[in-house]
Amino acid sequence: MPTYKVTFVRVGRNHNVPPATITARTDDQFADALLAIARKHCGSRFLEVSWSFEERRGFFLAGVRIAGDFAIKEVPSPPVGEHGPELVSLPAGAQVLPAAAGGAA
Repeated sequence: MPTYKVTFVRVGRNHNVPPATITARTDDQFADALLAIARKHCGSRFLEVSWSFEERRGFFLAGVRIAGDFAIKEVPSPPVGEHGPELVSLPAGAQVLPAAAGGAA
């Protein structure tokens, strides 16, 4: 599964959005992760994302206006643990809750 480091130049009016590491199997998963981050910084409900892995960059649209841009860099995928791939990429501010003792995650 490919993993990418996304460095944001701007999202909405925010020029200080921290970089994100995104691991995704499909373009839709990659887009969903990017849009989750953008929604925290843009007031528009009509967000779209466009990118090119070949050009290593992309941008957000809010209606007809560019609402941000970012650079993309492929990085080594996270290690595969004994229980399968460990997905380590979460949108900024996400919380991971511990599994109940003795229960399945």
